Amino acid sequence: MGRLRCNKDTARTCILSKRWRDIWTSFSSLVFDQRKIIGQLSGLKTSSEVQTRIQRNMKMLANYVDETLHRHVEVNDGRIQKFVLHITYCKSELTSHVDQWIDLAIRNNIKELDLAVTLDLHKGYSLPQCVLAARTITALRVNG
Repeated sequence: MGRLRCNKDTARTCILSKRWRDIWTSFSSLVFDQRKIIGQLSGLKTSSEVQTRIQRNMKMLANYVDETLHRHVEVNDGRIQKFVLHITYCKSELTSHVDQWIDLAIRNNIKELDLAVTLDLHKGYSLPQCVLAARTITALRVNG
């Protein structure tokens, strides 16, 4: 009997998971915060540990945002009301990804753009030209 209950719960969870996979794309705000996606770098003892973790985290972040953003555009006819991207530590290799994400969001007629991107060595991130040329943006918040 216990096994039957477990199978029913598994089936319910699977159905819920499939529904959620499609439901989230109906949200018009996409929020990507590095700290919430991959966490902080606390607890690492050596600089090589830190560098290894940073490299891995940047790849994870890039893959996550790429997949999520493209899936949202594909399923949701490209409707994005608000695009939020907060990256507290961005290796310079990731800036081309950031530019592409912003460009994709703008091509999908975003209204609000909220960016907080800090490059390594605390350099500021330079906005791509497409932001200044965007006609649909009604609210722009930039930090970093």
